[in-house]
Amino acid sequence: MKKYLLSFVLLCAFTVNAQQNQELKLDKSPQGRSLSDFFSVLRKKTVGGIGGGYQQASFFNPTFFNNVNNSAIKNKGGYEVSMFFNITPVMLDLAYFRSAFEVNSNAYYYDYPKKSTGMQGIDVYLSYAPLLPDWGKISEIITPYIGLGYQSAQLFVKDDSKSDSGNSGSSNSNSSNFIATYGVSSPMWKGGVRFNLGPVFIKGEYKQGLSLSKPEAMRLISISAGIKF
Repeated sequence: MKKYLLSFVLLCAFTVNAQQNQELKLDKSPQGRSLSDFFSVLRKKTVGGIGGGYQQASFFNPTFFNNVNNSAIKNKGGYEVSMFFNITPVMLDLAYFRSAFEVNSNAYYYDYPKKSTGMQGIDVYLSYAPLLPDWGKISEIITPYIGLGYQSAQLFVKDDSKSDSGNSGSSNSNSSNFIATYGVSSPMWKGGVRFNLGPVFIKGEYKQGLSLSKPEAMRLISISAGIKF
């Protein structure tokens, strides 16, 4: 896995360097170009943005699917807040996300009558963008990309009675309202497309764990909007 990630990073870095040298003609000019010219071109090739939107998570675990089909678990969706920096053709982005699940069962943590289940975490990706060749004006509006990254996340069960009254549903006096947590961190890959509409953008993404054999392997679908800078 480390070899694949390293190869991807080196490929992105080599491509950026080659494109910058070609545009600035640093290899052909005996005197080179000024540093200000270099940063001028770099600024033109750089775009960033911050935004947020809807996100939904699900697991490949067959137990999860059975519970969904039996209506024991319902996905209530969630949200994400993200930021990206795109220095063509490399994009670095990170996001915080939170999803909620409705569990129609009193069999788990029955001594907590008011509880909720969800997942939260952060992820960071290095992507190749744009994925397709330069198509002129179309490429300025539509930016498809694919990337590799890592997601640090956890499932949790929360005591909601604390949020209502400030008192725990049990004798535990711990100030945290999390009853239990379970780590579901994993290397991930993703594909997406960003629509650039002047100073704003809209993007849709699909994320998936690299190892589907793990019980915590998941996929996430999101659609969000934001402002470019």
